[in-house]
Amino acid sequence: MKYVFIYFKEQIDNLSTIVYISKFTAKNNYMGLKLGKIWSYLEPLTLFLVFYLLFGVLFPRTIPGTVPAVPWILIGIAVWFFLQFTVVNGSTSIAYQYNYFSMMKFPMSILPTVQMFYNLPVLGAMGGATIIIAMYDGYFPNLYWIQLIYYAIALIALVLSYTLLCSTIVVFFRDFKMFLTYASRFMMYFSGVVFDMTTFHIIPGAIRQAMLLNPVYYVVEGFRDAIFARQWVWQKDWSYTCVFWGIIFILFVVASYLHIKYRDKFSDYVN
Repeated sequence: MKYVFIYFKEQIDNLSTIVYISKFTAKNNYMGLKLGKIWSYLEPLTLFLVFYLLFGVLFPRTIPGTVPAVPWILIGIAVWFFLQFTVVNGSTSIAYQYNYFSMMKFPMSILPTVQMFYNLPVLGAMGGATIIIAMYDGYFPNLYWIQLIYYAIALIALVLSYTLLCSTIVVFFRDFKMFLTYASRFMMYFSGVVFDMTTFHIIPGAIRQAMLLNPVYYVVEGFRDAIFARQWVWQKDWSYTCVFWGIIFILFVVASYLHIKYRDKFSDYVN
């Protein structure tokens, strides 16, 4: 547990540095381009447009219940895009930038967090677009939307813990990033992002139940519960919440232990 406390202390103590580096990275990545950082918003918003045309215009889908299909799908896409982009790109944040930042007076553990802060504006843009579409379909702000704060915290906790673990592994095993890339594309269809997992009756019940314990599914469905006013978090089956935070706790314990225990050896593997 002491490694978890050390990790969080490093993030809090260096919060201003994290924000500064994320802004600097955004500015540097799009230097010389007329549209600048607007390009970082075009990919997710283009993806939104594609799914809107597919499932809202060309091949309208129906979701169990009275929830409209388009905003239902876009909520999943927004969460997944943020998670996938942050984890996959954040997995190389230490391995690829160690030589550049190693001489500076801050811990390497903040680099995965920098990647998350870098992607937060894009998540905000996708979330805003989704909310506008949901309001167009008649789902206006209400008390249930307070839960968006809880599920945003849950999403950030999942992203931070997973990215810290993956970024540490990639230092020692570079091929792990390729595994992440392909696995993320596969897992998109088994995390409730574009399909209703409860209707996968072709899959045996025990396996389907295990898939429902996926932490990504918990967060995605939580955002949908809030925006569509379906239920409060305490009305969920308590086992899903316990499993989710149990997984987050284990990820933080393992990731912080590996990172802090072995970061003095990073220089032997990145040079």
